[in-house]
Amino acid sequence: MPTNTIRTFHEDSDDPLTIYKQLLSGRFEGDEALAAGQQMLQIVTETIPQAVWCKDLDCRFIWVNPALAELAGTTPEEMVGKTDRDMPWSASSTFGADWYQDIDREVMATGVPQYGIKEELHMADGSRVWAETNKVPLRDADGDIIGVLGTFQDVTKRHLADEARQAAIENLDVRVRERTGDLRRANEALRGLVENRLRLEQRERRQREYAEALRDTAAAVARSLDLDQVLLEVLNGAGRLVSPDLVAVTLADEAGTHHLTLARGNAEVPAAAGWRLGQAADDHPIVAEISRTGEPVTRTGDLDGSFGTGSRAALGVPITVSDTLVGCLVVESLDPEAF
Repeated sequence: MPTNTIRTFHEDSDDPLTIYKQLLSGRFEGDEALAAGQQMLQIVTETIPQAVWCKDLDCRFIWVNPALAELAGTTPEEMVGKTDRDMPWSASSTFGADWYQDIDREVMATGVPQYGIKEELHMADGSRVWAETNKVPLRDADGDIIGVLGTFQDVTKRHLADEARQAAIENLDVRVRERTGDLRRANEALRGLVENRLRLEQRERRQREYAEALRDTAAAVARSLDLDQVLLEVLNGAGRLVSPDLVAVTLADEAGTHHLTLARGNAEVPAAAGWRLGQAADDHPIVAEISRTGEPVTRTGDLDGSFGTGSRAALGVPITVSDTLVGCLVVESLDPEAF
């Protein structure tokens, strides 16, 4: 890049606008036009705020404008012949000399320009600048690549604004997650309260239903001296108390042998499946246990000999008169957790 100035054009030829007008009007010709064009280019590159430079195939600076030299803390003349390794920005562990030169060599090797490269530069005064860099291959008159031409502009303010915006977004995201967590915990606590309340209400309702079933059964028994009617009321009461799939009653004869007297099932568990009314029931596992111990009995799992088909749980209680076992009340269910 020539450094001499031309004084033969016009008395105010240093004015870029005047030189530009004269070039466009064709006032200069030959060497004079070339000199004027060079002077125009020199004026532009030395006055624009963007940094501009050229490097040879060995990544040495062959020309820089004052804007770049100022950032490096030196002069354009002192930078010529040096590389990025001699510059303040080589101290960066991320954006060091290798970073810049690798891109330079790629542009020169491929002939493909690279635009909008985001990089950080360490300046001579210790500050750091974020730059947006463009690099294009530098060619001679024959079109052969002889180096790389680069420009960059300071985008530090924009970069810091982007970082601040990203930090704000991340902070907002954290706050949203925290708030979401608070709401989730509050919802879980509220759900727990509601579920606990529902359980209490259900328990109260069941207790009320139990009390009503016992009351109604006792009242029905007191109203009748008919054994069949009394047993039927007992079946109804048991069904209301435990909601079984099958309810059965056995009564013992004078010899102590239990007989299936009544049975009521549903569509899934037929009443007295495999059994007939009046049949001896001492082999039923629940009846046999009650006969032996005189205590209530529960069983789960496979119930061999059960009154209901496919029953998975059974509950039996003794029917006594003056401490004498006179029969059994047995309820069965398909649900192994029913009782």
